Amino acid sequence: MDRRLPAKRYADTGEKLRAVAIVTCLLFGLAHVVNPYALLAGQWHPVWFAGPPMFCLALPFAFLRERTGGVLASALLHAWPQAIVSVRTLS
Repeated sequence: MDRRLPAKRYADTGEKLRAVAIVTCLLFGLAHVVNPYALLAGQWHPVWFAGPPMFCLALPFAFLRERTGGVLASALLHAWPQAIVSVRTLS
């Protein structure tokens, strides 16, 4: 049994968490480049210019995930711009 304090136990995995967060952000950016909806329609239209901004925008999602321990805050942050546009469009 690990008898170290919880803060010390998690400090050892900090580097691993950062690496996982970077890889996840890269995958998030890649998903926006590939455009899976077009792939489902049988078309291939990669949007290369969307990758770097989406990587940068994914960093706060990773930060929220690490700080809160869940994905709800990240999901709400991701949905916020679409919600604003939907409300403004319907008004």
